[in-house]
Amino acid sequence: MTIAHTLKSCLDQEHVPYELIAHRHTATSLRSAETAHIDADDLAKAVLLEDDLEHSHYVMAVLPASYRLVLPEVALRIGRQVHLATEEDAAGLFEDCEPAPFPPSDRPTGSKPWSTTA
Repeated sequence: MTIAHTLKSCLDQEHVPYELIAHRHTATSLRSAETAHIDADDLAKAVLLEDDLEHSHYVMAVLPASYRLVLPEVALRIGRQVHLATEEDAAGLFEDCEPAPFPPSDRPTGSKPWSTTA
């Protein structure tokens, strides 16, 4: 896999250390971890969510690839109802990335990613 130009620029601009690990193309973060021989707990996945009441207002949840996102829990933690954004929404925000998975970054959404450690 290669890294999207916008993600590389963001990481470099913020001086974030990262390592590119070659692996075959996959459709999910969990499969990416498996193919790259990385523990799924050590690979972050990003899930794009849209506010139920405010169309085109997005928040990104970032969690280990091995976790499943529970939308009612997210709603409790962030104080508003959300649903999964569509692949079309993601494609509009992450123009140089594949529809999924996409990188955890606050640049396209304009809001800080939400993450959990539990």
